[in-house]
Amino acid sequence: MAAYNFRFSARLCTHISSLGRISQSIPNPSRTSPLRSWPDAGCGRGYAAIGGSTPNEQPHANAPEIIESLSAQTPTATSEAATLGASETGAAETLEATTSTSITETLAPAASTRASSSIPTTSPTSIPPFNSTPTPAPLPPTPAKGPARRDGFVPRDVFPVPASITTSYFLGHHKAGLDRMKELVGQVELIIECRDYRVPLSSRNPLFEETLQGKQRMIVYTKRDLAQRVLDDNTRKIMTKWHYPHTVAFSDTSNPKDIAFIVNHAKKVARDHDSLTGTRMLIVGMPNVGKSTLLNALRRVGTGNSTKAAITGGQPGITRKIGGTVKITGQDDPLVYVIDSPGVFVPYMSNGQTMLKLALVGSIKDSLIPIITLADFLLFHINRNNPGLYKDYCPPTNDVMTWLKAVARKTGKLVKGGEEDYEAAAIWLVGRYRKGMLGRFMLDEVKEGGYQEWLEGEGKAGESVTQARKRIKKERIEAGRKRNMETVG
Repeated sequence: MAAYNFRFSARLCTHISSLGRISQSIPNPSRTSPLRSWPDAGCGRGYAAIGGSTPNEQPHANAPEIIESLSAQTPTATSEAATLGASETGAAETLEATTSTSITETLAPAASTRASSSIPTTSPTSIPPFNSTPTPAPLPPTPAKGPARRDGFVPRDVFPVPASITTSYFLGHHKAGLDRMKELVGQVELIIECRDYRVPLSSRNPLFEETLQGKQRMIVYTKRDLAQRVLDDNTRKIMTKWHYPHTVAFSDTSNPKDIAFIVNHAKKVARDHDSLTGTRMLIVGMPNVGKSTLLNALRRVGTGNSTKAAITGGQPGITRKIGGTVKITGQDDPLVYVIDSPGVFVPYMSNGQTMLKLALVGSIKDSLIPIITLADFLLFHINRNNPGLYKDYCPPTNDVMTWLKAVARKTGKLVKGGEEDYEAAAIWLVGRYRKGMLGRFMLDEVKEGGYQEWLEGEGKAGESVTQARKRIKKERIEAGRKRNMETVG
């Protein structure tokens, strides 16, 4: 049986190859033949020859005769195969008939289709085109979930604060400075409290409310240029109402007009007190809010002396004790002296969001908060303000690692082996924001009544576990004394 199949296949391929040589002059019609995709080798070469080679040539004039020849020779091949297989079993005869019928049904319609494309007939037949399956219509785009922007990007609504976040940065020199401030309260006429303009609510220290109460106060929002190039009138009005009747100033130390406003207010306070020995004022605030920088600017604008009177730096803790008095007025003006003080943090920060905001603007040491977490918090706020701020590095994303990887590649912050240095990229990005080079925006929301909401809610100083235990113990002792007095009475 196997030998018969081989002889039959060989004879059949010989016939088909001869048919291909006869029809080599027939060019390819305008439509590609489905047989063209068959392998152009062996008996398949005869099939490929039927389709021709160049689509721009016209059909051959003798195409009908060649087609008739194809139809006439195919039964011949079948009959010869039947003669060779006469001695075989009935199963072989069935295989012969099936093979001959399949070949005839394959060749005849294909040849008739090519002939009918150029030769008109009296009774045309409707033959469906090859690949007649209709192309399905594209599915409609899935609508984006949430308040998508024009580019389809949806920023995060909430930033989850890690449970392991640091909740305190109250150092020894903070307590020493606070104790010294209590001693100086009776010797000064004006308290100049500095707050970071980027975090006007988070940079408020409630300890100053308790320690320095009863004194005239001036609230100065420093680093205004790092949040807004031009002070917004609506923002200024809202923040001024927060502190009424205290005076509010907005400071850009590079703008002489902002500094002159503070100097003039200090002169007014000095005239009202009319002291022969001069008027003393105390500058207070959270760590690294710009107290020493403001003092140098007051001296430069008020006296014309550009020599620095206080050491400044980009990290908290540069000033660690109460400094000496610095004169900020000229010879013809009332004597005004300003005293610099170290930054004082709150003993316990119950709100993790507030802690991250203060860390992002540099009020606590960078080593206390993981730099990747800080970069992720920065990315969260950038996306809520303007994701286009980092368009030079990557498309808008909520994944901090994708962001850091793109920045590291773009800026060349790589480690040995060409791998990205994610921490170096995070430090670089946070530093650029602190310098106002990666967006100028506020981290706290400024709105009507926002200050009161802050005081009633998260702005209040939290109570640590140790402080709660001490308070409960004290309450129990006082309750015991009260019961004893009632018993004796």
